[in-house]
Amino acid sequence: GNPAARGVTVGLLLTAPSAAARASISMISPDGIVTTPPDGGAVTVAAGHTLAVPVPRPAGGRDPFAVVVTPQAGSGPLYAVRVVTSGTGGMSAPVTSLLPVPSALATINLPPAENSYSAVMPLPAPGRARTRAANPLRPGCLPAPPVSVRPGMRGGAVRSCR
Repeated sequence: GNPAARGVTVGLLLTAPSAAARASISMISPDGIVTTPPDGGAVTVAAGHTLAVPVPRPAGGRDPFAVVVTPQAGSGPLYAVRVVTSGTGGMSAPVTSLLPVPSALATINLPPAENSYSAVMPLPAPGRARTRAANPLRPGCLPAPPVSVRPGMRGGAVRSCR
């Protein structure tokens, strides 16, 4: 998470390399509360420029927090780096760390689907053999087992009824 200790400033360097970019910035506290900066968190970066944006820590705590940068629809490409500075001077103070802000996962790859009845067939209890279901046409009878018929033979199905 981003540090929230006294004397530490967290900020973002946002760069729009080829076209103007618009984004919103929000913070998420450890307990999951989402907040935005007092100005609403909306920023615009001119094409070919970099903008330094201080990120206020969420109210009521000194616990680490998350920063979310959300590019707006129709915006140009946007690159972000998280900056932590220490001492007085805000974003102009000595830099403690620089970390790139990766894009969030936007696609989830799923395994290919297969035809299978296993999703709708109940599995036997552990240690028990699978039993055949009763024949709904004749209560008390089990369905006929498959019978192979060779040429010249008569085939038939044996039912076991009680």
